[in-house]
Amino acid sequence: MNDLILIQDDQATLRLDFVDAESRLPSSCFNVCFVWQMPSEQIEMKRKELWFEDSTLKAFETSLAELNEGKRNEISLQDMSQRPLLSIIKSDEDIKICIHSKDLSGMGEMLFEWSAYPKEIEDIQEKLRDYPAWWRNQQVSSHNSGGSAFSV
Repeated sequence: MNDLILIQDDQATLRLDFVDAESRLPSSCFNVCFVWQMPSEQIEMKRKELWFEDSTLKAFETSLAELNEGKRNEISLQDMSQRPLLSIIKSDEDIKICIHSKDLSGMGEMLFEWSAYPKEIEDIQEKLRDYPAWWRNQQVSSHNSGGSAFSV
C-alpha cells in the first residue's frame, strides 16, 4: 500500500492513501484520513478523492522549509478544487497546524487546530520529499480536472 503519512504522533495522524494518478496534468488522487486521539475522545475525519498537482505538492514541500527558516508565516495545501486540506501558521510564540474539511456544496465545514513544534514541520517536509512517486512512470487513467492551488 502507498500511504503517505504526513503527521503521526501520540495525538494526531494525517494519512493520504494513494488512489489514482493522471499523466497529462501530472497529478495524484488521495483519500485522506485524519485522526485525533486523546485519552477520553477520538475524532476522525475522512475526505475522498482529493486531487493534487504534483507541482503543488513539491511547492508545498519547499514552503515548509521556508516556514521553518522564517521566510514565511503561513502556508496552505489546497486540492485542485481550491479546497484547503492542511495549513500551518507560525507566529513568534507558536506554530499551529490546521486540518480543513469543507464540502463542495458549502453546507458543512470543519477546522481542527493544534500547536506544533518546528521539528514536526521538518518531519512533514521530509515525508513529502521521500514519498515514492512510482505511479508517475506507470500507465494511469485519465482525469478531467481543473487547476491546482497552493497558497502562501
